Amino acid sequence: MQIDSRINYPFVKLYNIFMFFFNAAKEVGQTAVREFINEIVIFSDIMITSKGRDKVFSLGQYIVDLYIKCMSHSDAYRHLVKRNLIKSVRTAKIVKSNI
Repeated sequence: MQIDSRINYPFVKLYNIFMFFFNAAKEVGQTAVREFINEIVIFSDIMITSKGRDKVFSLGQYIVDLYIKCMSHSDAYRHLVKRNLIKSVRTAKIVKSNI
């Protein structure tokens, strides 16, 4: 919703900036909740469908995959992960592929 700019220009500008950030935060929050619920479903499926040793290895693989995803989507580390410069992520990818 845009407010008529003839009312008070500084107020209108501040309001529009606030609404822009509010909408962006709402979108990010919805995406985060959606991803979190998806991860819970995956974790639940692992626990229900496997037994014993498979459950332990599946859980380990899930934790490693979650670490890789978190590092890949982090603002601070995304560019380093893309260039393969973080040793722990490289190791996690090897571990994930070998389980």
